[in-house]
Amino acid sequence: MAMKTMNPSKSPGPDGWSAGFFQLAPELFSELLLLVFNYQRRHFGQLLPHQRRSAVTLLHKAGARGDPGNYRPISLMPVEVKVLSRALAYRLAKLAPQLIHDTQAGFVPGRRLHDHVALVQALQHYCTMEDHDNYATFLDFSKAYDMVDQSFLFDVLVEMNMGATFLSWVRLLYASPVAHLVFNGVLGPAIRPTRGVKQGCPLSCLLFVLYIEPWGPCYGVTRTWAYPPPMAAPSQASQLDIVEEFCVVSGARLNQAKCQTLVLNGHLDPADTDGGGLLNILPTGKAAKYLGVLFGHQLPMDTQLNRINDRYLACFQQWGCRARTVQGRRLLANTVMLSLLWHVTAVTPVRGAMVQGWQSMLNRYILGRKTLPIDKYRPLLPPPLQFDPELGLGLPHVASKIRTQRLLLLQRAMLLPHHVPPLWQILVQRQFQRAVGHLHRDTHHRSKWLKSWELHPLWLDVWSQWAATPLDRRIQLPLTPATMMHLPVWLTSHEPTMARNQCAANVVTTQPTRQWCCHGAANHLHCLHDFVAVHGRWPTRPEFIAMMSGGNPAAPIMLGTDGRMCWRPVHRVGMVYNHLTSVYNHVARLHHDPPPTPPTTPMARHPFYGVVKGVPTPFELWPRSMVVALAYHAPASQGDHPMTTPTRQTTAALRGYVKRVRRTCRLPPPVHGDVWLRLLFHMLPVNSRFWYLQTERPDAILCAYGCNQPETQHHALHACPHVHPVWAFHQDAWRRFGVSFAWSTISDLDQFSVNEHGDRHKNAIKTLWTLLTASTLHLIWTEHNKVQYDDTGVLPPHVWRELSFLGWMTSVRRCKTPTAPPAPLCSSSSMSCATEPRTDRYGPSTRSPCSWHRPKHSTQDHAARRPHRQRPWSHISTKSNYSSLSQGQPMITPNVPSHRHVIQLRDHFPPTPLPN
Repeated sequence: MAMKTMNPSKSPGPDGWSAGFFQLAPELFSELLLLVFNYQRRHFGQLLPHQRRSAVTLLHKAGARGDPGNYRPISLMPVEVKVLSRALAYRLAKLAPQLIHDTQAGFVPGRRLHDHVALVQALQHYCTMEDHDNYATFLDFSKAYDMVDQSFLFDVLVEMNMGATFLSWVRLLYASPVAHLVFNGVLGPAIRPTRGVKQGCPLSCLLFVLYIEPWGPCYGVTRTWAYPPPMAAPSQASQLDIVEEFCVVSGARLNQAKCQTLVLNGHLDPADTDGGGLLNILPTGKAAKYLGVLFGHQLPMDTQLNRINDRYLACFQQWGCRARTVQGRRLLANTVMLSLLWHVTAVTPVRGAMVQGWQSMLNRYILGRKTLPIDKYRPLLPPPLQFDPELGLGLPHVASKIRTQRLLLLQRAMLLPHHVPPLWQILVQRQFQRAVGHLHRDTHHRSKWLKSWELHPLWLDVWSQWAATPLDRRIQLPLTPATMMHLPVWLTSHEPTMARNQCAANVVTTQPTRQWCCHGAANHLHCLHDFVAVHGRWPTRPEFIAMMSGGNPAAPIMLGTDGRMCWRPVHRVGMVYNHLTSVYNHVARLHHDPPPTPPTTPMARHPFYGVVKGVPTPFELWPRSMVVALAYHAPASQGDHPMTTPTRQTTAALRGYVKRVRRTCRLPPPVHGDVWLRLLFHMLPVNSRFWYLQTERPDAILCAYGCNQPETQHHALHACPHVHPVWAFHQDAWRRFGVSFAWSTISDLDQFSVNEHGDRHKNAIKTLWTLLTASTLHLIWTEHNKVQYDDTGVLPPHVWRELSFLGWMTSVRRCKTPTAPPAPLCSSSSMSCATEPRTDRYGPSTRSPCSWHRPKHSTQDHAARRPHRQRPWSHISTKSNYSSLSQGQPMITPNVPSHRHVIQLRDHFPPTPLPN
């Protein structure tokens, strides 16, 4: 497992053997390495001399490059040693969640660093709302990995009841290590370190986490820790003493200059705080970075976003020139540009205007190669097709990605205790309880019934994103009577639980009545089920008032006519009762039978269920793929698709055709396939697309070659008198096989066909036709842009033919070059490649400036110089003379076995004579 999962292209060790070499026979090498390691462990207690050596390179972190302290050492270990450390890391990672406290999320499988960020945010919000004088200190240790005392580390492992055999394996890795610093590519003198863990070793991160684990009990941290009361932690001075004592025992060294203390109470001025025992209290407005996220006292929310926005926009100018195709720019945007955002947006609310700005910059870069936000750009593809991953280009939709992050965060907030909820869950649930009071939590988050200031901005954004998702996609199971009875009725936007397009909150317009309803809901009256459960039926109006007024501090009372105290009528209470009664009757009408009395068994906490592998599953346990589908809200595809034809109109047919188009456009070189792909999506900026410029330039839509015809895609790439001869040239040459280069075939790949001469080898002919068409389209479009924007001259007809032919041969050579082990050699019955002189079709043998000439070699020299390499799709023997096609000479090898057809393309071409 450890050897098979390694990246084969990673850097090899000092001995030069990479992981790919060992993965050629992983079972065999695993047995050999196990024998070697076991022998060394039992007899010598250390690895072989070359296995104990590692090359250490220095990576610059930040600051002045002349300061050696600003570099981080990374060890380049032998691969066989890395295999051993990975095996131990896999074994230790399975038990790490039981050994390491919940407050440590780094390097522990199943835990998230974002949970720590959310915890600090929740604590900061809690201390501000409750006016507690609490602090958070961010500690920084100098050279944390390099200062590890190995004797202390092994003592910790022993105290954690690590097995003696496992400890012997770990000691084997750290027995008598030898390191060599790499200077200018040369290994320096040997260094024999006695402390530290190797940076670059798969096991080091887990060992370091275990190394600092004894620090937790010093602060009284237990596994039932949720959030500390104000006096739970030791005093300020004793905390620093604990840190210093830990450093003395463990060998760690605290960098006090980089340690910072944050005042969690937003109402407390840090300047008035007693600094005794505290390290570097952050002033108001100054930021401290914790796990890549900025924190500060009264720090504006836009501080973090403005920084990441500047980096995001600058990244387009730095990396924008690296990709020349739409698919390449999309890949670059996903892996480089957008990766800057996701870590921050996962825990930071983002304004809608900024999200739109990010999306606009992303679209103009991928579709228009623009790298500046001020660059003018006019999209040539409808927005639905820009984002549709099946029918369009599949551009990333930033708003959907952010909503996915919010819903995943909501999932963790809804986890039950037996699913190991995050540490911040109790604080966040407290925020929601104070914000919504005793009302049943619903998707409608903007109302006078709610106290939104009790929620942290992140969780207010989570609630907003949840409210924006369609209810029918959140409730994927059929709405049964029991489900309808458990839906909220006070604040709701679901039509079946509304009457006359109003919820119960819309009926109440005065503050006293609103308070009466809010406190009345505290009597467990959140949904229709709660009202029915009291009497087993729908209550009467007096019963409803009594149920709502019991224990309600906002319920008015009066002295009745009989001298007894009774409930005073509340303003509009009758309208509230009538509204709820209408909702109940509406639910009953939706189902023929009246809703039965709810069973006594506890019901689900919420109705948001989906089907996962045939099993109803609550939202908090949905897999990530379902959450992503729920969060996706890019513009839906509407209207005609550019690839729609009379025989291809359904979504399923279009989806299959777009898949075939993408597969076809991957055969030629990327820049060639990109022109064809944009042609099929009607994305090429031909002059007819800019009709609105005719008011300034009447000839704005005319052909760039000056033929006074409107320049459409058809005209620019096929019908123009300066372009059409090259297609006629190829059409004449391929006529024996019935291959067409008509515009209908180029713009509709399903129209490709061959006659009886090429039916046997249709797939190979189509591959060659694809390469030729793509290279010719790219040539025509490139020359068109040169004529229109660079004022270059028009190419002569013979140069068009020559460049088209040479571009095709270049694509064939690229496609012929194997990326995998070569295919078996063809049988002896296949026809060998022949070299024939050019025929009169190309005119006399004259040299032109664009003709391509290679020195001639004999067959023996050529065979010795470069062997033939075949492709699995190849089953045509191409003559060296392209004109043989037009003369009707056979191109298909007649006696090739049916199960193996091999194309033999010549590796050099004689100069092509052009007509005078």
